[in-house]
Amino acid sequence: MPKPPSLTRIRRTLAATAILAILGLNAAKLLQGKPLTESDLISIPIALITFFNVFTWNTSEEERDEMGVSIATESASLSYYAMLVVLLLLFLIGEWRGRGSGSIDHELLFAALCAGMVLQPCIEWWMARKYR
Repeated sequence: MPKPPSLTRIRRTLAATAILAILGLNAAKLLQGKPLTESDLISIPIALITFFNVFTWNTSEEERDEMGVSIATESASLSYYAMLVVLLLLFLIGEWRGRGSGSIDHELLFAALCAGMVLQPCIEWWMARKYR
């Protein structure tokens, strides 16, 4: 396995340090009995996105070549369906916990699920129009 260039090593070290710092600060806040705010919670996925992006692509050329584009396309499609499954499970769990009311208790989650189900076919239709 080729040794990564020093810039790649620096980027990976910074990404790993950032994720550990964010997780550590959030854990310390919880241990002190303080609640996590929205900015604390949103910082975790942002750091994870950066972390995985840095460790997935060694160079920007690698990200733009044919295999990189193929990987990005396949992972986008798979993550879309995974997101729909997670939204459906969250909606079903929320409805099960609040059962008996006879109405939808989590309207925003239900709207996100419906939008997610329609989004990919709608974008496919829009993209297909370009090639006709």
